[in-house]
Amino acid sequence: MLDTEVLQANANVTTLLDPHIKIQPDHAAFRELKTGKAENIEETSYLELGREVERKVMALENLGVRTGDRVLILVPISTALYSTLLAILRTGAVALFIDPSMKKSTMHRLIKSADLKAVVATTIPAALISLFPSIGDLEVKILEDGYLPSWKSFKNSPGREVLSEARKVPEDHPALITFTSGTSGSPKEIVRSHRFLRTQLNVLKRELQMKKETVELTALPMFVLANLAHGATTVISSTDLSKPGKAEVGRIAEELIKTGATSLLGSPALVERLVEHCHKKSVEIPGIRTIFTGGGCVDHKLMEKAKVCLPGARLTIVYGSSEVEPISHQNFSDTSPRDNKLTEDGAGHLVGYPLKDLVIKILHDDSHKLMNRQEMRIASLHNMDRVICGEIVVSGDHVVSARDPDQKRSLRMAGRTFHRTGDYGYLDSLGRLWITGLAQKNDPDLRFSFALEERIKTHLERATGKRPDRIACPGAPGDKTILYLESEYGKKVTEAYLNLPYITETKLVSKIPVDPRHNTKILYGELSGLGRSLLGRFVELRDQRFIFRLFESINLRSRNAHGS
Repeated sequence: MLDTEVLQANANVTTLLDPHIKIQPDHAAFRELKTGKAENIEETSYLELGREVERKVMALENLGVRTGDRVLILVPISTALYSTLLAILRTGAVALFIDPSMKKSTMHRLIKSADLKAVVATTIPAALISLFPSIGDLEVKILEDGYLPSWKSFKNSPGREVLSEARKVPEDHPALITFTSGTSGSPKEIVRSHRFLRTQLNVLKRELQMKKETVELTALPMFVLANLAHGATTVISSTDLSKPGKAEVGRIAEELIKTGATSLLGSPALVERLVEHCHKKSVEIPGIRTIFTGGGCVDHKLMEKAKVCLPGARLTIVYGSSEVEPISHQNFSDTSPRDNKLTEDGAGHLVGYPLKDLVIKILHDDSHKLMNRQEMRIASLHNMDRVICGEIVVSGDHVVSARDPDQKRSLRMAGRTFHRTGDYGYLDSLGRLWITGLAQKNDPDLRFSFALEERIKTHLERATGKRPDRIACPGAPGDKTILYLESEYGKKVTEAYLNLPYITETKLVSKIPVDPRHNTKILYGELSGLGRSLLGRFVELRDQRFIFRLFESINLRSRNAHGS
């Protein structure tokens, strides 16, 4: 049995790789596709991966990297990224990732305060950050490829045939540091220990039913560690998956077929676009058995199209957050017609039963004893006497807390620390979790925005015969609010179709702004100032300040995109 129980003598999470190198050395750890060549598959076995990790371990140690040192990684998604990550963790050092979609000033500030010992990067991001004084002063700067003055290289490092023992570390020793997106303030550190990673990897194995026979293309980099820990094969696409809303889904479809992939894991934006492409082009991918999607709301109509082009696939929504993954999951095959009808009527998005390892609480607004109007409406839809809506908070062994001195993302309750997800929702009579919107004190209108948007999508689909891909409606069912439609869809909609009593104004925008990581979550704060009201006909207005910020962000990500 290959599991963590046999390896407790050393808490270093990379020891999970060791049995696979010994027992299945020739089994593929990675199948990486090169840019522009879907037929060019570079396969790396577990034995070859182990040797590459050992070579980089020796290089890091020879350059003075020791247990506890922080090492920044700026490497695109590739086999090289994961061999570098494993080598850093194997030395007992701490791997630090910074989201390349952050502003340059924010990135500079985080790097300056990170107390780095070393940085590993590819040529383009290395040249970019070399301008930061905090990087220029580092003694240990390593390139994965190319050449830059004052930078060392992994290329000519010697290696050993046998993987040496991983550096022993205590369970609570930090392994990975990432940062929150900063959308609700300054980005905060999220520190994952070796014990936390072991726990999370076992939870993912159980909930996602990982097996060594699995061949998975994933757009979510941290899930690759789960594949490696359990002997599965990871497919690395030749497309840039850091922007799932723009990824070349036609090429991805080819890659899934050519690599023999059995599983796909990606954001709703990626999965929806892939299914839409296959549906339009009559492409069938019969080898896919499982699809996991998360990181935002999933349209419940997706499965109807997926059945045509992915006939053998089981589609599962995985609900979680940066600090806890997963919280719950819902298989589409277990979603009943009544559940779908509830979503269409504005009851929210069903995300399934919470994991038994977790304690879930709903932070209800105690200022009112009776149910408010929205709670009464949802209770009526479910035929329940009472529904309690509020912010979803989570506690458990695979919940990691960001440094949070102001307790904006965590709170103490009943002797436990709970993570605040920032999502608003409730538990139904069966104990299943439903999401209705966002829990933001400064904007209470967003608490039921997801529920309202699904209700309006259904109305527009019935009226026009076409379902909109995305709409934004920062309000609640029954409340007076503004509806935002994207121009491509909105130009086909007449005023008669929008005769909804609770919509005070309808605006047309070129694109509804979404988060850069998953391209799924609506950035409601960016909607202000976008679009123009419907006055007899739609008139489109592009907000220049938003476009400028967008292009500035894209320019930075194009120079350094690894999507972690």
